[in-house]
Amino acid sequence: MEKVRILGIVGSPPKDGNTAKLVEEALEANTAFPRVETDMFAVAGKKINHCGVCYECMEPRRVRSVTGTLVAAVDEQEHNRCG
Repeated sequence: MEKVRILGIVGSPPKDGNTAKLVEEALEANTAFPRVETDMFAVAGKKINHCGVCYECMEPRRVRSVTGTLVAAVDEQEHNRCG
């Protein structure tokens, strides 16, 4: 059977703040289940621009681009953590 991956996203500006601790606890609770992998992505310290209300993000090609950017950021974080 395939593994289930759970990604906790922390959108709070303070690094290692209360929100991060709560997400860590929630993810930790899921490690008791077999075939479950967890990871956390923190927005703190990342450059994120404000919304310009252009609605470009609603275009299907843009959604794929944003999703790809998020996946790349998580992969980079995992690479930095592992090695």
